[in-house]
Amino acid sequence: MISKDLPLLWVVVGRPEPHLMHMFSRVDFPVICEKHQLLIDSDTREDVRLYLRDGFDEIGAKFLGVQGGLWPSAEDFEKVLKIADGLFALASAMMNYVGDVTYANPAKRLRDLMAFMEPADHLAIDNPLATLDLLYSRILAGIHHACADSEATPVSYPESSYVSDRFKISPISCA
Repeated sequence: MISKDLPLLWVVVGRPEPHLMHMFSRVDFPVICEKHQLLIDSDTREDVRLYLRDGFDEIGAKFLGVQGGLWPSAEDFEKVLKIADGLFALASAMMNYVGDVTYANPAKRLRDLMAFMEPADHLAIDNPLATLDLLYSRILAGIHHACADSEATPVSYPESSYVSDRFKISPISCA
């Protein structure tokens, strides 16, 4: 039940959450709602490019001792930029994946990321967040290997979860 006295003026949602979409699409919803979708334009893509360049420069200096945009190669940088496709959340997740101090091997992590993500760039056509979901599923899949020899808290998610028919997510269990 929604209170008619609720002084809510704005709701900002990053993903199209089904329960919110349902609530806002109801005929009896007591307020006028408008949907404003933020588009990924050339300015957004340029901001993501700068973010990735700075991120790679920082990772390169920290782990590889390289300075001034020498890592990764221009070709690899463009591939990562294409995968990110203007999505800050995806660019940030990729930088965290590559620069993870637990692995301390950004060159290998970048190769792994590109090998895994490049074939998936078609997913973003229908749903721009599908590529981000695919990266998260890859990260979760890696947890099994990381916790196999430890007493880590078990991690799992429903067997029916999937990004697409092509990229089925397998259940994870560290128990």
